[in-house]
Amino acid sequence: MRCALLPAAEVCIGRTGSDVPADESPEHLVRLDCFLIDAEPVSTTAYCRFLNSIENPTALILNDWFLTEGDDDRQLQVHQSSDDQRWLPRPGTDRVPMVMVSWFGAAAYSLWVNGQDWRGYLEENAGRFLPSEAEWEYAARGSSSDQHCGAVATELTAACGRHMSGASYDATTMPLAAVNEELGMSPFGLHHMGGNVWQWCRDWYDEAFYKRPESLERNPVNTCNTCNTGIRSERGGSWVGPVELCSPTYRRGRAPSARGRCLGFRCLTDLAFLEKSPK
Repeated sequence: MRCALLPAAEVCIGRTGSDVPADESPEHLVRLDCFLIDAEPVSTTAYCRFLNSIENPTALILNDWFLTEGDDDRQLQVHQSSDDQRWLPRPGTDRVPMVMVSWFGAAAYSLWVNGQDWRGYLEENAGRFLPSEAEWEYAARGSSSDQHCGAVATELTAACGRHMSGASYDATTMPLAAVNEELGMSPFGLHHMGGNVWQWCRDWYDEAFYKRPESLERNPVNTCNTCNTGIRSERGGSWVGPVELCSPTYRRGRAPSARGRCLGFRCLTDLAFLEKSPK
């Protein structure tokens, strides 16, 4: 996966205004250290590489990550299949984002790609290589010194609003854009930071997080499920919903076990791990 190194900066997070959703307010400044983030959402091909590189995960583990039960009609939307020897993308899905992946499945991949034990995907700090909401928003809109704190997505510049009423989809007919397609581009040149797929974040989702002092700390992340929502944050909008949901400040969450046809992720790369990797 291509990555981009985002410099340390004072970052504009959230919005303020009479018509702003409560969970996006108040707008505030936070300080973020530099970090390395995927330039594109993780593709089906990349996820298959992960599956083929680890030791025989059980069916129970795969069900935690992306497989569905026998009577779940979303099986047709899973992008990869196994021939008992290796996992392969289904035809036409190799360059599109990995979807139908739970937060646990995203965390497991992010651990593996950073040289950590993927078996720790259920541990408390399993999501440490997924971007925090603050990191994700900075990556999407730029720093407080950038114009308007980032560009506004439209249906011409982001993969959104593509769902047709009454239509049904399988893995090969979902109108996803390729991960390297120049849509939903951020000021840093990251792809699909608005539209195509919702992206899991590290944080527990809390509507009131921006009103808590922890949100103003350096490198803020909501690591405590203090309001007992039981849901993890996701950002970015998708091909299904309207362009309004592609705003870089729009917030919402889902249960970490959830998986959907418009739900994917991207990762951070540990700079220390990168320095140790063979050149």
